[in-house]
Amino acid sequence: MYDLNTAAVEAAVALGTRSVSSPVEAATKAEALFLSMPTPAIVEGVVAEVLARWGVPR
Repeated sequence: MYDLNTAAVEAAVALGTRSVSSPVEAATKAEALFLSMPTPAIVEGVVAEVLARWGVPR
């Protein structure tokens, strides 16, 4: 799990979730990825970063 809200991450880890240091790390370690972000622009930015790391052209 990755979240800018460290309290949310800590609460999830206490329930058995594993934390990661970035959205890219989450994407590379997951079989499925669920994005829940406050705006479409933020979602697009994270997806673009993940795809760039995987070498997928935009």
